[in-house]
Amino acid sequence: MKNMTKIYFFTVLFVICNITCSTSQENKRTITVPVFYKNFTKKNGITTDKKELYIQHATKGFYVKFCESKIRRQDLETFLAKNKKETKKITVEVAFKNGVWDICDDNYLQQSRKGDYAIIYKIIKEK
Repeated sequence: MKNMTKIYFFTVLFVICNITCSTSQENKRTITVPVFYKNFTKKNGITTDKKELYIQHATKGFYVKFCESKIRRQDLETFLAKNKKETKKITVEVAFKNGVWDICDDNYLQQSRKGDYAIIYKIIKEK
């Protein structure tokens, strides 16, 4: 019985360590990317006036999920407002993920868009 308890304990410890290690070591990278606004489109295809921020990387636009990011939407918009260039490019520390976009509080009963998105950890400099 003691051996079973030890095996159970170490198995739980191993699982917890793997979960913690995999979530803390995200695929962060520093890149310079264009930033752009895109109107929110409802599930039924109707485009609204609500503007969302995206970054373009490798010919693909990535939704910026601010509730997981370390910066606020206001921080990025303030930085962009100071940039007087026509094309808004920024250098950021970012990670790319795949999952739900609109859920930030583990309420998986609400509807959400799914797909690739970006998490911005910090704005490094203007390019």
